[in-house]
Amino acid sequence: MLAAGFAGPLSDRAKDYVSSILAASARLGQLVDEVLDLTRSAAGHLDLEHVAIDLGDVCRDVAEQLEGEAKARGLELLVAVEPSTGVVAGDVRRLRQTIEHVLRNAVHYTQEGGRVFLQASGDDEQATVIVSDNGPGIDPDERERIFDPFHRATVKGDRREGSIGLGLPLTRHYVEAHGGSVWLESEPGRGTTVSIRLPRAAS
Repeated sequence: MLAAGFAGPLSDRAKDYVSSILAASARLGQLVDEVLDLTRSAAGHLDLEHVAIDLGDVCRDVAEQLEGEAKARGLELLVAVEPSTGVVAGDVRRLRQTIEHVLRNAVHYTQEGGRVFLQASGDDEQATVIVSDNGPGIDPDERERIFDPFHRATVKGDRREGSIGLGLPLTRHYVEAHGGSVWLESEPGRGTTVSIRLPRAAS
């Protein structure tokens, strides 16, 4: 109501405060939704929409959303979405979050001057999205727990302000709920690659 002017004109400082309150409230609401999704998925009760989704458009939209952040961190964000990526059936909000979680992780982990690469392609049976970076990589013992809820890998260059370790666990739950698979490959000093495969038909 303050932002809409119901209390009258606001000073510039007051507008900044209101903007910060709204942003924090939105983030808190998203965290609550994510925790609920994780709980429902673990119990086998995650309800998904089943609609036709142009996965290539979703990849491009997410990359565009994070382009400014990547540039501000001094990173090169490369995107290669093949026409073969095509359409999958599923829940557009959850699949968008899936790609955003993975790409955001890559952007946040990779040091200044690094590169993040989003690739998408497909065939008649499935679509594949691969996010790779040349960041610091993850130790083998950390890789075993990387998809555990609330686990945050300890790696050099970790700059995920405010993260509580839900991104990759949610990614796994969302992808598997669609009948797909996700896996991570990483070596210390050689970067990280996360691959996602989604079937054309909904589960």
